[in-house]
Amino acid sequence: MVSLSSLFCAITGCSTPAGGNADSLRAALSKENIGIISASCCDASAPAKDEALKANVAAAMQATGDKRVVAVETITTAQKYLRTSDFQVGAGEKQLVESVMALFQSSGMAIFPLLIVDGKLASYGGVPSAEQIKTKLLAQVQPASA
Repeated sequence: MVSLSSLFCAITGCSTPAGGNADSLRAALSKENIGIISASCCDASAPAKDEALKANVAAAMQATGDKRVVAVETITTAQKYLRTSDFQVGAGEKQLVESVMALFQSSGMAIFPLLIVDGKLASYGGVPSAEQIKTKLLAQVQPASA
């Protein structure tokens, strides 16, 4: 039997459900990818939310023709690498990390799962519908005017 996570990764191109390393965290934060930050490492109710979010992301990507990689990472990995001085990110990713840390300090585990689109926090604290994600993808991927 194939798990939903494996099927999701096959459809969307994510390399693993959660890479657990600095590169996978950078990928989740990157504006080149779609990122999901999960609390599945710490919260028994998180895997069901993560699976629902992954399914909705896959449906939205299919509907929009979005071919970006979906990078999935856990909060444990994020905390591990964000606390080290040698973990380097750009200014945009740094701003994203700071906003997520502020949310986490004010609301704790309730902010997960996080959905990151174009290096920006697109959703947190619940599972948006495929239609809501589709709207975010279409709004985010418009070409910049010259």
